[in-house]
Amino acid sequence: MTVKRYKFDSTRLFALWLLPTFFTFFIGVLFFAKVDSSNSLTTVDIIALILFFLFSVGIFTILFFNHLTFAKKTEMTIVDKSVSITQGDETNSFNLSDIDEIIEYSAKKLPWGFLVKWQIKTADKTILVSSLTISQNNFERHFWNKIRHKYTLLTTM
Repeated sequence: MTVKRYKFDSTRLFALWLLPTFFTFFIGVLFFAKVDSSNSLTTVDIIALILFFLFSVGIFTILFFNHLTFAKKTEMTIVDKSVSITQGDETNSFNLSDIDEIIEYSAKKLPWGFLVKWQIKTADKTILVSSLTISQNNFERHFWNKIRHKYTLLTTM
């Protein structure tokens, strides 16, 4: 019997913040390279840097905290062909064969594209799961034949 438990933890936190941290560092290097070379920034430079920062890191941060409140109370346990999802005080259990479809909402190629929301549909219930709870690779490994992709700009919970 194979038991896999997934929940939000420090490893997921580190993995998710690695790319935004890199973008912040990159933006800082661009900013200080420009300031050092000319000693004055134009209004266009400042606006471009702010927009680049907001686009690459700002939207991710907003979506991260949107997912965080939901993911902190979610735990997914997969035992052989059975799935149990606990969200707060409510626990939903079902077999893999009971899943009608899973819709994956993501913004694939955008900087916040790895914040994914899955909507698991069975005959009598619909359950939401965030990529803060389980990584996209692990989720797709377990449910690869049930997932239908929908691309969206923002994956709010």
